[in-house]
Amino acid sequence: MVRKRIVAAGLVQCVGFRWFAGQNAARLGLTGWVCNREDGTVEMEVQGAAEAVDAFIGAAARGPRYAEVTHIEVEGRKPDPDERSFHVRGA
Repeated sequence: MVRKRIVAAGLVQCVGFRWFAGQNAARLGLTGWVCNREDGTVEMEVQGAAEAVDAFIGAAARGPRYAEVTHIEVEGRKPDPDERSFHVRGA
C-alpha cells in the first residue's frame, strides 16, 4: 500500500475536479480525500495499491473535461492503515 499527496494547478476549480477525483478514487478502490485550496489549486491524498495510485495520478494530470491542468506535484506520504473511504472536502 502506498499513499501520495497530489496538488494540481491550472484551471482546476469550478470544473468538477473534486467530483472527478472522487469518481476515480471509487473506480480504483482508493481511500483519501480531495479539497480546493485558497491559491486556486486542488490538493488530494490517495492511498491503495501502487498501480491504482499511479492510474489516479495519471487521471489527475489530465483532469476532467473542462479542466486545464498545467502542473502537478506528487510526493509520498505515510499510509494511514485506519482510513476506509475517500472524502470530497468542502462539497
